[in-house]
Amino acid sequence: DCYYIPHTVNTELFKPIAEWRKMGRERYKWEDKFVIGTVATNHIERKNWVAGMKAVATFESMHPGEIIYYMHTNPLDDRGINLLTLRTALGMENYTKFPSHAEMAIGIETETMARMYNALDVFLLPTKGEGFGIPLIEAQACGVPVITTHCTAQKEIADGWFIKDLERIWTAQNSWQFECNYREIVDLLEKAYQAKKSGTIVKYQKRARAKAMEYDEEKVFNEYWPPVLADIEKRIKQPKNMEGVQPWRLSFIPQTCVPRKVLDIGCGVTQPYRSQLEGLGKYVGIDILNGNKEVTIADAHDLPYKDNEFGFVWCSELLEHVKDPAKVIAEAKRVGRHGVCLFSTPSNPYFKVDPDHKIVKLPYTTVRSGDGCILW
Repeated sequence: DCYYIPHTVNTELFKPIAEWRKMGRERYKWEDKFVIGTVATNHIERKNWVAGMKAVATFESMHPGEIIYYMHTNPLDDRGINLLTLRTALGMENYTKFPSHAEMAIGIETETMARMYNALDVFLLPTKGEGFGIPLIEAQACGVPVITTHCTAQKEIADGWFIKDLERIWTAQNSWQFECNYREIVDLLEKAYQAKKSGTIVKYQKRARAKAMEYDEEKVFNEYWPPVLADIEKRIKQPKNMEGVQPWRLSFIPQTCVPRKVLDIGCGVTQPYRSQLEGLGKYVGIDILNGNKEVTIADAHDLPYKDNEFGFVWCSELLEHVKDPAKVIAEAKRVGRHGVCLFSTPSNPYFKVDPDHKIVKLPYTTVRSGDGCILW
């Protein structure tokens, strides 16, 4: 089982602010330019800097003097590629900008990042794969449309122009990633450029902001976290199986039984022995707390089954938790022709690990690890 809670963005900080856009573009003398931005690490080549820079270089040649490309990364990171050398090879020195050495060394305030996003016309991230993609959300929260690959997390968190001509490749990271055709990026940059000129980019700006609002801090905290925390609290309160499946216990499960029907008492939500018990026939799991479509809620002290209804009854890590072990054993023997009950005793070195463990005051055989065993 797993829970899904997405990353969040502070939409009160990362938001469209006309004054920030005006100040940022005036500061860098970008007022009349079409400004493209990328925020990404320069590690290995997952962020696909080569394709992105080739695309921007080609696009700029179509609109000479009109384009600015801001790349928020360390161009000389020894974990990535030398972006300064690549920039020179592509002839991009006159219209590209990186953060200063001081900015990279000291770090940049979050508000400064929000101001930077506001100065952009479009955000470009031709990544080969993302776990989430926080810069995509931050840019969109500031009302900046995005161009990104239609794969992995980007499909879910972006609403802009998608790069769809992708080839799946195996990488040195021992995983599949997705390479794109840089010429498609050029086409999408042209669409964004024309949208700005025609004024239709406003539609994309609104869509970007709306998509980012799905990951707003307050929304995620109020909608996603409460049910997860409630379920975790419920699980914490459930009877504890401190040991899980122990292979040596499997030897107590017979090869067959008659009738071919098996009862697992106190199976819990994980039903750790289910796969082995199902080999005996129809499996029925019961638990006093963990009811769902596969587990019946029932009290082991008063089983809702007929006499000898089951060919085999299994009971593991339960007897030391119940109120009346003798009653549970009596009920198990009533409904099952044969069975085994395994439980922790004080002879088990882990007995005191679980504060809920109680001493079972019944005749039993001590088996491996100091566990108690009752067979019939």
